[in-house]
Amino acid sequence: MIILTQDRSGNLPDPSVAARYADAIGSPTFPVTADPLAAVVDDSPWDGSVLPGKCVLSPEMVMLDCYTGDDDAAALDLIAADFAAHPTP
Repeated sequence: MIILTQDRSGNLPDPSVAARYADAIGSPTFPVTADPLAAVVDDSPWDGSVLPGKCVLSPEMVMLDCYTGDDDAAALDLIAADFAAHPTP
């Protein structure tokens, strides 16, 4: 899922921004949405000061943590730790 908190100029996005972004990245099979109130910043550990901000969700949709930048090693570590803590039967 991608949640846009601003447009290219740093302004709050509207739904058309999300639609253009989805088109630009090849119409992915996951949701791309706009957050015109930037509520995700208030409701997540990500403070919005560094882009890109990324949050990792468990299969149960529990937010494990958020991080910034292009290095996704932190996300893989979070996913592995969650899997180890909740092994499937």
